[in-house]
Amino acid sequence: MAKQKDTDSSGELDLAATIVIIVRGWWIVLIVVLICLAIAANRIYKFTPSYEAKMIIAPAASLGGALAGDSRLRSVSLQFGGLGGLGGGSADLFDQFSVILSSKSLAERLQNQSQALQYVFNDAWNVEKQVWKRPTGWMFEKKEELKKRLNMPEWEPPNVEFLAKFIKGNLKIEKVNKTDLYKLSIESSDPEFAAGFLKKIVYGADDILRERDYKFVSSNLSYIRNQLSNTSISEYRLVLIQLLAEQEQKMMFMQGPNPYAFQIVENISTPQTPSTPKAFRTIIVAIVAGIIIGIILAITFYVIRTSFRDRKIRIQRVQAASEPQQPLDEVSNSSEAEK
Repeated sequence: MAKQKDTDSSGELDLAATIVIIVRGWWIVLIVVLICLAIAANRIYKFTPSYEAKMIIAPAASLGGALAGDSRLRSVSLQFGGLGGLGGGSADLFDQFSVILSSKSLAERLQNQSQALQYVFNDAWNVEKQVWKRPTGWMFEKKEELKKRLNMPEWEPPNVEFLAKFIKGNLKIEKVNKTDLYKLSIESSDPEFAAGFLKKIVYGADDILRERDYKFVSSNLSYIRNQLSNTSISEYRLVLIQLLAEQEQKMMFMQGPNPYAFQIVENISTPQTPSTPKAFRTIIVAIVAGIIIGIILAITFYVIRTSFRDRKIRIQRVQAASEPQQPLDEVSNSSEAEK
């Protein structure tokens, strides 16, 4: 009985034929799954554990937007021909905080206060000579030569731009589901580094905003007090006194011990258990990937084998058709001679 074909009349695989091919190639799928599991096990064994330091925060009351954009203060400054800088609009305080977290100004502040570059890129810092180590090796020199020919920037020691990029690439800001809370986190192989650096970043950005708005409020207070001393109209004095009270309240808020741009919901803690690698998830991914790759290879192997078989059959048919056939009378004469 002839073997049932695995293709339809158009030469394409149908669903039933594909299932049959996969079942026949089970050994290919099994081998690929075992290879993927071996690779996953090796990665889990050699993978450096990573620890996640995190904190949960909520946006603080949006006082920062009113520091430079108070409508009444703006109208009063226009009435008295005052400072135009007092009337500018302002983005939400927490939005500004989120932007400053990965800014160059924060990187400069961290470097000036605590030598954050040496703290972050400690592998490239020579403590004894107090200089940055330039990478060496044949591969590095070839890359530098290629960069020079292509007019690309060559190697340079870490600077504040490197630090800003490092923070932007490693600091995660995630909104907690269905809440107005945010999770800030950093991962590192050193849990102490992760917690310490996250604290430096968060409170450094908060201090930048606090100091900036402190200057605004101080300027506002000076302006209001000056106008009070030069104004005798009771209606204007009443408005200025109210504004003065508001600005002094904001000044007290900024001088308090609590963070300025956010409220702490869950403080930073040093992680005790690694966040990665996740062995179970890695194994599941390896199995799924092995099955998918194995199925693809089984079908590919079948298609290649079928193509070679069909090509061989076509060649045999062409050869058979090209062979000269004996005339009928010669065949009859040869048969009688044999008798």
